[in-house]
Amino acid sequence: MAKKAVLVGIHYHSFHAKHQLGSAYQDVDDVKAFLIDTLGFEEENITELKDDVDADDPQYPGEQNLKNALTQLVEGATEGDHLVFHFSGHGSQTRDQNGDEADGMDETIWPADAVPNKKMTDARGAIIDDWIKAEVVDKVPAGAKLVIFLDCCHSGTGADLPNTYTDGDELPPHSKHKVAMKKLTKEPANAEAVVVSWAACQDPHLTISFSESGGYFVKAFIKAYCADPAASHSDLLHSMKDDMLQTAQAHLESKRAELGEHFERLQDWWEDAQSEPVLGILNDEGEVLASAVAGTFGAERAVDP
Repeated sequence: MAKKAVLVGIHYHSFHAKHQLGSAYQDVDDVKAFLIDTLGFEEENITELKDDVDADDPQYPGEQNLKNALTQLVEGATEGDHLVFHFSGHGSQTRDQNGDEADGMDETIWPADAVPNKKMTDARGAIIDDWIKAEVVDKVPAGAKLVIFLDCCHSGTGADLPNTYTDGDELPPHSKHKVAMKKLTKEPANAEAVVVSWAACQDPHLTISFSESGGYFVKAFIKAYCADPAASHSDLLHSMKDDMLQTAQAHLESKRAELGEHFERLQDWWEDAQSEPVLGILNDEGEVLASAVAGTFGAERAVDP
């Protein structure tokens, strides 16, 4: 049984300062420490891509290097392997070109060499969810498990998984959830693989970053897992949502004096725009929702619910 991971954190140094992401590197460091210290991954089996190196460096997270790292992650994977892909960076939506999106929009992640439009709503060179589904998700072999973390805007269905959940969904198995992020029915190419995605927000929404100490989505996942390693996927999703909400509210409250008369208006806006984590599942969603999160990582503390 092999455990391998690809961790990507992009600051976007060439972007205007307000669009640079100071927390992305810390996210990678936090996830790496979590994988090694808590889940038993070996450092030599973890690939890190950060844009703190020259653009011609193999570890630079440009489009081709990022795609190469992801294809290598699943190449040669066999039954019993546990794989992780983490991305902290920018994400967006773009017009669907093949008719497989109910809302008419594909979700994307931006490599370090992506070229955004003036409004920062889309970028040339972005990697679309169709590619992630076809070249990563669908290449996971039977009996192997892949966990995807997408800490970026518009990330809810960024791995194109057919079953998506937010906390509070109580729908029967095999139904689609949340019209705003619903996909057209897609038959999995690998019906016996386990693929799970954890996304920072729903497709129409944006994420926020409070500081360079790491994103609150990543911290919420790690905190919830460490508090209860036997937690089911549905329980951990609930814990994450609560923690993210409390963190965001505390941050907003800390700005009350600074914002003055604008505080209540911003508070009203934030209540509508609040990021909510999304859980995506490829196959057997009812079983996965009830199963221990630890099991998808091959952690020794995994238990059956």
